[in-house]
Amino acid sequence: MGKKNIFIEADEEIVSIIDKIIDNPEDQFNLVIPRGAQVWQSSINIKLLKREADLMKKDITLIVSDDLGKEIAESVGFNVVKDRDFSFEFVEEEEQEEEQEEEQEEESPPLAPLDIPLTNASFSNKLDENKDNMIDILAEEMANDKKENKLVAAKISKSASFKKFKKREKNIFNLDRFSPEGKKMMDIVNPKNKVKVNLFSSGVKNKFFSRKRKDKEELKIEEERIYHPGRPNRFPKLFGLFVGAAVIIAGIIGYLLLPSVEITIFPKTEIESLNLSLIGSKDIGAVDSQLNKIPLKEISVRKTKSQEFLATGEKQLNERARGIITVYNEYSSEPQTLVATTRFESSNGKVFRIPKSVIIPAASINEGKIIASSLNVEVIADQPGEEYNIGPSNFIIPGFKGSPKFAAFYGSSKEAMTGGSTKKVKVVLKNDLEQAKNILTDELKDEINASLKDQIPEDYKMLEGGVKEDLTDVFPTAKENDQVDKFTLEIEIVVQALLYKDEDLSALVNSNFAAVVPKDKRPLTETQKIEWQEPIEIDWQKGEAAFKLKVQENLAFQIDVEKIKTDLAGQKEVDVRKYLSNQLEIEKASVSFWPFWVKKVPSQLKKIKVIVE
Repeated sequence: MGKKNIFIEADEEIVSIIDKIIDNPEDQFNLVIPRGAQVWQSSINIKLLKREADLMKKDITLIVSDDLGKEIAESVGFNVVKDRDFSFEFVEEEEQEEEQEEEQEEESPPLAPLDIPLTNASFSNKLDENKDNMIDILAEEMANDKKENKLVAAKISKSASFKKFKKREKNIFNLDRFSPEGKKMMDIVNPKNKVKVNLFSSGVKNKFFSRKRKDKEELKIEEERIYHPGRPNRFPKLFGLFVGAAVIIAGIIGYLLLPSVEITIFPKTEIESLNLSLIGSKDIGAVDSQLNKIPLKEISVRKTKSQEFLATGEKQLNERARGIITVYNEYSSEPQTLVATTRFESSNGKVFRIPKSVIIPAASINEGKIIASSLNVEVIADQPGEEYNIGPSNFIIPGFKGSPKFAAFYGSSKEAMTGGSTKKVKVVLKNDLEQAKNILTDELKDEINASLKDQIPEDYKMLEGGVKEDLTDVFPTAKENDQVDKFTLEIEIVVQALLYKDEDLSALVNSNFAAVVPKDKRPLTETQKIEWQEPIEIDWQKGEAAFKLKVQENLAFQIDVEKIKTDLAGQKEVDVRKYLSNQLEIEKASVSFWPFWVKKVPSQLKKIKVIVE
């Protein structure tokens, strides 16, 4: 079986429709809205209807007759079906059920008379009174007849007429919940003392609504008497007249007071170049435009750094042992010459040679005895190697073998021979010293530059090329070819820098530019470009620098804003654009009127705004 249909009257108000949705026990049903129904007068009605349906979790399909209503309902979120696409066969079954209920109501015996203080006649009369009096009376009578209402409810709830009435009960008390009358009614239904009285209990319904409504027109009249007793509702018409008048007045005021125009002008520009020769000096304190001088500031940083480095060279040693021996002469009283390379042989057979010729003093004779003379002589091993590093020993001269001198000339050593070697050792190379110097210098420069930046004031800049570095001292602990595994290098660097204020340089450049700019143009300082020319000559002793600059800057044609306003006041848009295009000093311009319908420049100059970009 299909969904149940609920039909909406063309003049039915939105509150009544919402009450039907709330009272309907079905979770899914169709809401049939005729063409031209009052609910279509505002999309707010449809939005309220959708909100209540969502709150009650009702799945409602709207059956509409026109395309406009279909679009409005779909935009809000309803499921919508055109009535020509919808079958109403099951509606006839509902109407038949209602007719059967009416017939059963007519055939059923009348209810026994009830002793109800408020009769149909009294209710009809009370409806003519204001709502406050009616609500007070209802509250008083419900409190007095609480027991009787329970008995009535038992009888009324079983009658067919009550079932039919239940569908129409909300049309009587279709009060706005947020109006003063509606709030008072809600206080009766759910008072603050939490003693709830059901205004629509079966007993009260039978008590106040037992009489039949003859037709819908009579019901409408009673509702109008409740809502608006004694007077027609003229507010919508008055409100519409007020809104219309306000729109007309606002339009007149806007037309007379609001029109304005904004003209944005981009003047023509040209590039001007200038070559300048300037001098910077630390002996002056301010810019000298006559001599083209700017003041300079000198700062200096001194730092020392040392570090240990490894020797990377290797050397095969061929070192011969060396030592001192004492040569004795017991041969004669004549001195004896020993030529270079004369051999001396140790007691273990190791041969040493003297590197140069020596003369052994003559022996002395005392009482017929020869007393030997002696001389200390350096000797060098005949071959390299550690085996020649011998201890103290006696020496003979092999060259005197077979002669009387062999026994008379001899030698001896008191200390060991040393220095003999053939092993590989580390040595310091020239590249080791240079690389160590470069590494240490780079690290020290980074530290100096960081310190230098910390000393530069915020409003100063470093002069182009105005930095001097001096490597004052280098202290290595080893020199080239020294046999060491490690060596230490220490260096010291002093950096000097000349600083200038950017505002001083700009002031001097601008003063020179101002002297060459024509009167009909103005310089655009934001476009200024400064290029430093080489070479820069610096005298560090005097603290002076001579340098050259190439300066480029755009010049813009002067725009007489007041003349343009006067010339364009009251002109049409086409004349304005023609006027602006004929001005030689204007590159391009844009015109914007406000409001959008305005096509003419206001006559008042204060409403004309000219912006020069």
